[in-house]
Amino acid sequence: MKNAITLLLLAVGLAALSCSAPPAASAPEAKKETAAAPAPPVLVVYYFHRNVRCPSCLTIEEWTKRAVNDGFPVELESGRVVMKTANLDEPGNAHFNEDYRLNTQSVVLSDTRDGRETRWKNLEEVWELLDDEAKFLDYIRAEMREFLAETGEDEAAAAAAAPPAESASALAEAAAGTSSGLPTLLELGADKCVPCKAMVPVLDALRREYPGRLNVQFIDVWKNPEEGKKHKIRMIPVQLFLDADGKELFRHEGFYAKEDILAKWRELGVDLDAKK
Repeated sequence: MKNAITLLLLAVGLAALSCSAPPAASAPEAKKETAAAPAPPVLVVYYFHRNVRCPSCLTIEEWTKRAVNDGFPVELESGRVVMKTANLDEPGNAHFNEDYRLNTQSVVLSDTRDGRETRWKNLEEVWELLDDEAKFLDYIRAEMREFLAETGEDEAAAAAAAPPAESASALAEAAAGTSSGLPTLLELGADKCVPCKAMVPVLDALRREYPGRLNVQFIDVWKNPEEGKKHKIRMIPVQLFLDADGKELFRHEGFYAKEDILAKWRELGVDLDAKK
């Protein structure tokens, strides 16, 4: 009898413990994953060098930076273009030799979409153009344009950020300058473009010193994207040398010093100083 009572009390105690136990915690809700927005495309311009550098290596770096900075200010500001230098002799950079098949110092273009490299090119011809800076700059910029044109992102960004158009009178004045019977220097740029700002005193000096002999005009292609398309402008600033009939004789991209502009006019058969 005593054993039966003991077993009964034990059963009641176990039942009480079972009832007083807290309920099992509910499983946490799965975190909702939000798809990350795709990263914008980025064109990286690499210049690779080594610890021991020659004058030619330094020239390649200097001219490459000039080609990028003067030729693509809009893309640099927006982050569409980025320039990087890397020392191949530093730990951690040796893989670039195999990645880009480098035999020596070089310039490499790498296009990245959504954080992943989709295309690259080793611009090996830079070594063959060290005797001609203009051709070197044209080579780098032409290759960059090809990469940028693949997606059209550069034009879309420029159009989205374009401020209101210039007045019709300003465009009319520029158009009149190209058909005034005088040689014309027409610059296409933008008021907020850093290299373009550097050209302002040059253009002002030419206007002051050669009135009645040279028309100097300026069009802001950020405010007037159609003018950029009309003249097939891919970078700013660009100076167009037009004859008295408005025919294009020559164009230059980037900053252009006054002395170089006058020298180019003489080369084209127009000696502005001879008329003084």
